[in-house]
Amino acid sequence: MYGNQAKNIPTQAKRAVRYSKLTKKKNEKKGDFNDNYKIVLAASGGDAAAPKCKGAAPPANDTLTNIVTTLKDCNKTLAAACEETPLSEADTTRINACKKSAEDFRTYYDKNLKKVTAAKLCELVNATEIQKLREEVLGCTKFSNDTNAAQTLKRDTCSAAFAACRQAERGTIDKVDKCKAEVSKCSNNATDAKVEIEKLGKINKALEDTEAKFGKAMVDAGTDKGQGDDGKLPGSRYKRDLTLVRISRADGEGCTAVKSGWEKFNKSADATAKSAGERIDDTNADATIAALDAINKRTTLVEDLKSCDKSASRQGVIVSIVYIRVYVFWCIYWRRVVIVVRIQILVIQFQLPNPIASTTALPATVATNAPASTAAPSGRNKHFREKWLSALKGKM
Repeated sequence: MYGNQAKNIPTQAKRAVRYSKLTKKKNEKKGDFNDNYKIVLAASGGDAAAPKCKGAAPPANDTLTNIVTTLKDCNKTLAAACEETPLSEADTTRINACKKSAEDFRTYYDKNLKKVTAAKLCELVNATEIQKLREEVLGCTKFSNDTNAAQTLKRDTCSAAFAACRQAERGTIDKVDKCKAEVSKCSNNATDAKVEIEKLGKINKALEDTEAKFGKAMVDAGTDKGQGDDGKLPGSRYKRDLTLVRISRADGEGCTAVKSGWEKFNKSADATAKSAGERIDDTNADATIAALDAINKRTTLVEDLKSCDKSASRQGVIVSIVYIRVYVFWCIYWRRVVIVVRIQILVIQFQLPNPIASTTALPATVATNAPASTAAPSGRNKHFREKWLSALKGKM
């Protein structure tokens, strides 16, 4: 009684409360999979009951059907597996009271009984205070064991369901790329070009807003400089598969949420356009804009970034702030060498007004070959631009 029971109850109480909070947090994230479900559903024909890959039913051993079905049901599955309030207020109050009784018992024992003679010990253990605490601890034992077991089971059930949704989400990247219907790599006429330019302009605006707001937050939080700010992850052997790298557990919730937001952007941006020589994918373009808006709408960006583990990355562990710097670097690069250049191509090819105005500079990689003005070309200037356009297309 003086040993394990009084020691186990505080441990069990802390674990039960912690598992309850973890389960609740996962429940709050049940809607995180909606966007990826919509994207993979659109890429697989739009019928969740019979997804297709490029118009044909997938092979029996293909994971497409399971991915679509899992993501479709994630909201409902997690609502059931991760109840919003798995530990009631009454149970929380009681488990915390049990924790306090056990701690008080151990404190009393260590202070008064630990270093006394056997004769004195027999006298002291019958004291009113220690007997009262003893009864409280004994009365908590079954409740503590049962609560801990129930919360552990709930945590395990919730975590398994959440992991299945997260695994399906990761699988969407490959399926969207392989199964989406082929999109024309070029706008065929001025009307199509105008539509694409309008969407490109929205992407560009969202990217510029992100560069300004998120860039300022990085500076204010003191996290703008360090590993990853050059677009490279530390350790070349980790560059190929980022999912193999463990992440620091010292990050705050805000930091984790920000990193998750950038991961969503990275996936949708990659599916939107890989080069300026191809037409953008409209569905993924909308997802990209939504991902950037979600990042920009966070009202606690500075605090979120300050909650990131700022220790240097080490073998096997890359801290989240490094990933965030890498994502920001490639976000800026993507805007300048894909989105902006794509707009320039369409403006020149179809002699259309430039929606991002003459103040938008082309990236350094092409600026030396680009004309000074970005207005619709005519005459001698038109001939020069057509030559530049042909050269640029040849590089894509």
